[in-house]
Amino acid sequence: MKVMFVYGAFENLGIEYLSSVLKLYGYSTRLAFDPKLFNDPFINIKYLNQFFSYEKIILKQIIDYHPDIVAFSVVSSEYIWALRVAEKIKRHFPMMHITFGGIHPTSVPEEVLENDCVDSVIIGEGEYPLLELARSLDKKSLNYSIKNVWFKCDGQIVKNPLRPYIENLDILPFPDKELYYEVIPGYKNGYTMITRRGCINSCTYCHNSIWQKLYPNQKKLRFRSVENVIQELKQAKEEGKTDFSRPYPYVN
Repeated sequence: MKVMFVYGAFENLGIEYLSSVLKLYGYSTRLAFDPKLFNDPFINIKYLNQFFSYEKIILKQIIDYHPDIVAFSVVSSEYIWALRVAEKIKRHFPMMHITFGGIHPTSVPEEVLENDCVDSVIIGEGEYPLLELARSLDKKSLNYSIKNVWFKCDGQIVKNPLRPYIENLDILPFPDKELYYEVIPGYKNGYTMITRRGCINSCTYCHNSIWQKLYPNQKKLRFRSVENVIQELKQAKEEGKTDFSRPYPYVN
């Protein structure tokens, strides 16, 4: 069972955590990365972007890897791009399972599932829902009752309930940095990590307001232990995954 993640422009810690959980349970993962040259949130020049488009490269990578699942992590600003790439994949591989996760699909799952190129949507935290989806497809019998996952079935949308938050973040394996380093070695010049999930505030312009509506009776803020954070940094240094002599790690 192989899972291909598709993302653009930036390192995504969420994808790295998804990958680390899948690898922990024996699944193979790879990243199809689009640098989004002249087409990111900061520099958008359509005339130049057409000469630097990576969409054909991404499609070739998927053809070469031939994954069982193609997973997109989608924010609203990248939704149209993700759909365009997913449509091209679906034309070449109509039986390949394409799933969308991230804050945009979490916010409007029914709207996302209206697209023929999207087979499922993962709502909320995705580590274990994606793992269960992979296990289900690995058995050649799709389980339509996976919590946090919405499906299309016989023209209807199967809306599964949410599972609780992962309260103890220390149970998660450390993020799979190699997923990105294999594609963009330059990311080794620093180290990005996160020590918590959530926020105490509910700003309407922020994705945390959506999460708090999804999980109204659970903690707004969860922290990793100090020991767990230090262990991640020590392991990264010992394994030579990053060059700590360059920019200081960014810790959120």
